Amino acid sequence: MEPFEGLNSEGVHERSCLLQDEIQSINGDLQHAFELRGQLKAKATQITSDRDVNQLRLQKRNLELRIQAYEEHWKIWSLTEHLFAGVRDHFETQRQPETLRNASLWLETITEGDYGRIWTPLGEDLLYVDDAQGQPWAIDSLSRGTRESIYLSLRFALVRSYHEGGISLPLILDDVLVNCDLSRAKNAIKAIHQFSNEVGQVLFFTCHDHIADLFSQIGADVRPIIKPDTVTAPEIPRISFDAVSTHESLGPCTPVQVASARLSAIEEPSFEQLHNALSETDDLIRELD
Repeated sequence: MEPFEGLNSEGVHERSCLLQDEIQSINGDLQHAFELRGQLKAKATQITSDRDVNQLRLQKRNLELRIQAYEEHWKIWSLTEHLFAGVRDHFETQRQPETLRNASLWLETITEGDYGRIWTPLGEDLLYVDDAQGQPWAIDSLSRGTRESIYLSLRFALVRSYHEGGISLPLILDDVLVNCDLSRAKNAIKAIHQFSNEVGQVLFFTCHDHIADLFSQIGADVRPIIKPDTVTAPEIPRISFDAVSTHESLGPCTPVQVASARLSAIEEPSFEQLHNALSETDDLIRELD
């Protein structure tokens, strides 16, 4: 009765109403708790029934079998990938074309070992080069001087391959060392000199005096090309066409008169004359067909 002490009749009535509301709220929560307990009991009974447990065990076993199958497939695929990677590595290191292997030797000489093996990946139309640490580099990612050293090495190797096949070709180079530093230019010139001794003639054109001096230092035949004060173009004979005579229908053995061409340095035919002669020649070819 302590909550009602000191209260008049109205206060007691008000307090009584509040307590009644609280009792109803508690009873509602209690009823909800009873319902939830019943649901949990039913669910527990369903889970612990023999049929559901067996079904769950069967599902678990099926999952375990699938996992084992996936593991076996993964082992096979992993081993296959490893074998293919080994074959690919062997091909890319040991089975490169002879031209690329020879070019690699020239590149190693020109770069003093900074770059060595030139190779192409299996199934790709790309060129890579390995540096001294074995790191592969795409050709486009290298400096211009290094790229030109690679291209020079490839030219050496290609001409050598023709030479070994009985075809001798001169190697013509036009200022291919302008983007190389002095050290690499000297190495390249030594390689060019070695190539000329082992394979064949090299014609090197340059407009840089220091490059010409480097060739002189190794005993190359350096000859200046002096431009004359005046340059006169020679007369070049031009082609003019005579009119094509009219043809009758041709038999299988009828001789054919073909439009003749004569050299004339007097007057160049007009566009209309050339067009008419070409049209008449096409008509004659159709008649022959």
